[in-house]
Amino acid sequence: MASLLRVLENSFLEQMEEDVEYYKVGIITTASIQKENNRFALKSEKRFSANGIHAGWFY
Repeated sequence: MASLLRVLENSFLEQMEEDVEYYKVGIITTASIQKENNRFALKSEKRFSANGIHAGWFY
C-alpha cells in the first residue's frame, strides 16, 4: 500500500509545471470536533509540506 501511495505521489508531482514552492493546497475536513486530529488530514499536510507545497486547512 505504501508503494502505491508513493507512485501516486510521484505521479502527482511530475504533473507540476512550475516549482512546487508556488503551489498551495487546501485540506478540507468535516465539521467533526476532532477534525484537527484527523490522522489522514495530518499525514496529508506533512506529505505536502515535505514536498515543498504549502498546505492549509478548510473547515
